[in-house]
Amino acid sequence: MSELKPCPFCGSEDVRVIGSACISCDCCHASVEAGILVKRTALELLWNSIPRNTRTDGWISVKDRVPKMGEPVLVSGSHEHPWIGYRVADAKYDFNWVDICDNDFIVGITHWQPLPSAPESEDA
Repeated sequence: MSELKPCPFCGSEDVRVIGSACISCDCCHASVEAGILVKRTALELLWNSIPRNTRTDGWISVKDRVPKMGEPVLVSGSHEHPWIGYRVADAKYDFNWVDICDNDFIVGITHWQPLPSAPESEDA
């Protein structure tokens, strides 16, 4: 069994094999799935051969990939600071992102990244 490379889309090391026919990123939920007759080594080879995102800061270009409709993500572009927003339309429209706080449209989005997980409770 070979060692899995980080996610080719978001760079996360939180990558795991699910069953015998799927490799998935726990951060951005990218996955590679194959039929049950494909050997696990072939599946790992496929995952590891996907070109890696050259960015190391977690930002994903909207030209490479977009999040699922309605999924809250951190977005950035022609603004002074990142926003939390979500996609509401296909990329062919100018007004395809919405600010999660006030539901105003956001234009000029060039990059996005998944929101981090909430911290674990310290009360345990």
